[in-house]
Amino acid sequence: MKNQIKLVILGVFAVVMVVSLFTAIPTYATVGGETFIHNFTYNPTNESVYYIMQNAGGRGCPPELLKLSLASGKTDIVYSCDDGEKAGYEYGSSGANDEINKMIEGLKPLTPLSLKANHIAIDVTFTSADSENYSPDTNEVFRRHFTASVYQNNKKVSEFPIVGCNITQPFLFQGYAIPGFDKKIVLLLSTKGDCFEGGYIGETLHVVSGLANLDRSQMTNFYKGNSALTPNEGNLVVYEADKVSIATDTDSKSDSQTQSKKSIVLTIGISIITLLIGLLLGKLVYKKS
Repeated sequence: MKNQIKLVILGVFAVVMVVSLFTAIPTYATVGGETFIHNFTYNPTNESVYYIMQNAGGRGCPPELLKLSLASGKTDIVYSCDDGEKAGYEYGSSGANDEINKMIEGLKPLTPLSLKANHIAIDVTFTSADSENYSPDTNEVFRRHFTASVYQNNKKVSEFPIVGCNITQPFLFQGYAIPGFDKKIVLLLSTKGDCFEGGYIGETLHVVSGLANLDRSQMTNFYKGNSALTPNEGNLVVYEADKVSIATDTDSKSDSQTQSKKSIVLTIGISIITLLIGLLLGKLVYKKS
């Protein structure tokens, strides 16, 4: 009997030790993850750009299909995370992708273009920060807000808000030409979207209008898949500290005045030449007569 009691006590003690051991080790459940977008196509029926988003954060969604209106710049969900889960999505399966591919079948793909060849520059400016109090002694920034201003030939054509983690991080931009549009493109931004767990890459799409003389030459050796955008010969790596040379109204007036002066000089020159030719012809006619 005593031996049985000892065994029971030892068993209880062992269970308590095991439970204590596992509860003493902290566990960390993460809900962060990368967000990649790819497969950009144009739907002329509603003048929107459709694209696939893969969000590894949260509950870990299957691929989603989103659309960006070229008129309003508003983004809407076409095929949601819930839709993909109802289709029986599991990681690695192609069910959700098959449904999305049916929806975008026949849509024209967007063409990546060189921002540098189109004399497009982007200026990123810090505006504000969001802080979170994790404890009475801790006040950490979890997101910073910026404004991206787009210039062509040093003239501002557009701007839009973006988010990031810190002021020194790089912002990577890729441009895409839209079928049938000569003055409008979309910009893909790939950068750390916040500071959660050190920061995850988050990719977003933005409409840029007011451009001119677009060079649509397709870039070679470039494909954007379900992974982070990487630097190439046509995209831009921008830092907040970088500054764009901006053409001012004074510059425009100066250019206009210069052109006006050139026109006046040209007109005077043509008038003098015409007068000389007239005099020469007059002398010839006079000699003959």
